[in-house]
Formats: sequence, C-alpha cells, structure tokens
Amino acid sequence: MINDLMKLVSMIFLLATAVALADGAPAQSPPNIVFLLSDDHSVPDLGCYGNRALKTPVLDQLARNGMMFTRAYVTSPQCSPSRASVFTGRSAHAVGASRKSQ
Repeated sequence: MINDLMKLVSMIFLLATAVALADGAPAQSPPNIVFLLSDDHSVPDLGCYGNRALKTPVLDQLARNGMMFTRAYVTSPQCSPSRASVFTGRSAHAVGASRKSQ
C-alpha cells in the first residue's frame, strides 16, 4: 500500500515537472548540480555555516555561488541509514538499513 502511494506521488511529481518544463519557453541548458555527501559530517564542520576554526575555502566558494540548505532533515540519526534513504528515496526501515534490535 505504501509502495503504491510512493509510486503515485513520484508519478505526480514527474508529471508536474514535465508540464512545468514544457510550457513553451525556449530550451535552456540544464542546471549544474553538485551533490556532496560525506560521512560523519555536520553543519558545524564547514566555514560557510559559521565555523571559523576549520578552513574549507572551496566548499565555502561553492556555497557563495550556489544554494545552501538552512533547514535540512535526515530520515535517521545515523549516517549509513540516512545515506541509504538519499540513494533510494525510501525510508531506512523500508530498505532494511535501520539498526535492528538484537
């Protein structure tokens, strides 16, 4: 049931995106998207988010010239299950990546 709902939501999103892109506007080049994912990395670990002790000049420049997330949430408080959710679009529990009780 949940999988069917997720498929329906995905299809609606794709359809809405296709309609928005096909509005008759002249073709444009696709956006440049860089998605950085690192292990055990938190907001306080980058200069662009306010850390003055750590030097991250290249990432700070990317942040100045691009988009920064100021309210981002994860599906799990652990790195591996959260990464599995990002890669699959499903919850960590649904893909079997959550911590199992002994």
